[in-house]
Amino acid sequence: MEPILQFGLDLTRWLQQTYPQLRGLMELLSQLGTVEFYLLVLPLLYWSVNKRTSIYLLNLFLITATINGFCKQFFRGPRPFWLESTLGTGDDGRYGIPSGHVQMSTIFYTYLAYWSGKGWAYLVAAIAILLMALSRIYLGAHFIHDTILGFLLSALLFIAFLVWQRRYEAGFRKRILGRRLLYALMVPAGLTAVYLIGLLIIGQPNSNVPWADLIPTAEREGIDD
Repeated sequence: MEPILQFGLDLTRWLQQTYPQLRGLMELLSQLGTVEFYLLVLPLLYWSVNKRTSIYLLNLFLITATINGFCKQFFRGPRPFWLESTLGTGDDGRYGIPSGHVQMSTIFYTYLAYWSGKGWAYLVAAIAILLMALSRIYLGAHFIHDTILGFLLSALLFIAFLVWQRRYEAGFRKRILGRRLLYALMVPAGLTAVYLIGLLIIGQPNSNVPWADLIPTAEREGIDD
């Protein structure tokens, strides 16, 4: 087994055996990174806090989800409980790397901290992201490198968003409505095209791995997403 995978298994096993009393908390924290949670929170933000913030977040979520799906199919990495079933009871059949929970939470909390403009908000965001990563590792849903890559991908996306906002947003808003809608549709269409082309390029998965019996489900769920 690859050393990085073995290290991840050892880390999750150590966390579970050393701190068994944290399982309930970790499961709760993990639920705060689900799609259902964000589908509940975004409308509340839209109607109660700031409409533009919610729209930006929604677009960032859609781009993040597309990037996450493509990377999962590209790397085709296992989850810890695929290799050692006693480490988790998760029923997620998708590939592991990168962590979607960490990607989503990084975008969510970082953007809210940026929108608030408060120094303490960035500290809260960092703690929330770290706790999300810890919960996924603890529960055997992800290796530590899954969470690190998830964070890095969202950090790069957020930096790209800041560049767009500061250099191009003003010009974008001066365009007529039809042109703005066209540009808005081009982004998901382009990402989808890249995703589909990427699936064709990477070819068939390697079946000579310990989790080979889980590959058909992972491939099917990756395409369905």
